[in-house]
Amino acid sequence: MEWSPGQVEAVGRNVTQFKPGDEVFGACRGAFAEYVCASEDKLALKAGNTSFEDAAGVPVAAISALQGLRDKGRIQPGQKVLADGASGRKSCTRHR
Repeated sequence: MEWSPGQVEAVGRNVTQFKPGDEVFGACRGAFAEYVCASEDKLALKAGNTSFEDAAGVPVAAISALQGLRDKGRIQPGQKVLADGASGRKSCTRHR
């Protein structure tokens, strides 16, 4: 599964979240190809002020933050986390 941003070219009749022309990022097999088919639940809208290059790195940073907090830090619901010096992509993701 690769992560990649792009622009929606067409949607199926049951798709409700996206329309042609939307800028998105997400995961699917073959994401580095010119055209791919992705499930609606594997995509998210790209923020208008975010470049495609930056959007491509968001999922990797988010997964790294999740693994660090959940798997290594064993954080549990209700616990609090202090992210000191949160200026990098992973730290910013933790804040969200």
